[in-house]
Amino acid sequence: MGRNLQMENTPDEEITVTDFVKTTKVEQILNQEYLATDSGQILITTMGNPNGFPMIAYHDIGLNHRTCFGGFFNYPEWKTLEHNFLIYCIDAPGQEDNAVAMDWNYEYPSFQQLVEQIDRVVDFYGISSFVGFGVGLGGTLLMNYAKRSKDTSLVRGLIIANSTARKLGWLDAGYYKLVTNSLYWGNIIGDYVVKQFLNRYFGAEVQLNNPDLVALFRREIENIPPPNLYKILYAYLQRDELTPEDLQSINTEMLLFIGTESFYEDEMFYINEHCDNTRTTYLLFRGTGGLITEESPEKLTEPIRLWLLGNNIGAKTTIYPSSSSEPDTSEEEEEEKVI
Repeated sequence: MGRNLQMENTPDEEITVTDFVKTTKVEQILNQEYLATDSGQILITTMGNPNGFPMIAYHDIGLNHRTCFGGFFNYPEWKTLEHNFLIYCIDAPGQEDNAVAMDWNYEYPSFQQLVEQIDRVVDFYGISSFVGFGVGLGGTLLMNYAKRSKDTSLVRGLIIANSTARKLGWLDAGYYKLVTNSLYWGNIIGDYVVKQFLNRYFGAEVQLNNPDLVALFRREIENIPPPNLYKILYAYLQRDELTPEDLQSINTEMLLFIGTESFYEDEMFYINEHCDNTRTTYLLFRGTGGLITEESPEKLTEPIRLWLLGNNIGAKTTIYPSSSSEPDTSEEEEEEKVI
């Protein structure tokens, strides 16, 4: 069992503080380019500081970098820290905004080939070490990538939300079989398909109390070309299972975000149970579904910052000679295990 995220008090004496620079005044890049791989082209959106620590973000099914991470990466508190990172957002083939509908006969990358496309990103941009941030499908891809990586210094950490390690159970498999049949034979994204994806992203509380957010994502799903959604879903359903031994072999620090109303809450606890418990931290979010980056972006920045600091990932080191010159840590002193 992994550990709960905890916040440590700052001693009142001369200390060495490793922390992230908080600023909104540094010029940041925003660039998009298509990157060719052996199994199709992917869209890479780059943002942050060109000299920052690399982060690779990967979205869930039915989403892309904008719809999966836009709420979080544009949240004001994160914007004060983004200067410390160079973020590479991957859009899987055919999932970017305004994507052209794929031919039904087009051979879409397999799940394993989607994992291998991450290699292409790492090689093309000369990334020697990075932290991964994956939601749903993206988290499962990044865990598979970390499992197969022989370079223990390459994947410095993984932030995972609403992801799976095992194949779907028979009931979930039945639901998604109806979804794929509806997409393939109907060539439309009907209400049943939309409902299944909304259930994947949001818990019952949000669907009841935040109709504007739900309506926004309903429109986003309905605008995806049916063959594009079908093909990435089919690749996901054909994935190999990550066994307990596979999860134990993932040689990196992990931060798991678990929504108590998430479609895959049990799966996230399964991942937590079987990963190295000395290197795995989990945080529960009460009343939250799977798409925490959009549903509750205000809850994520501080846990991510503390986790990165605790594992010495990407931060700067500063000497503070006395308590009079220490940074304000008043917001960090209360232990918080469940949000």
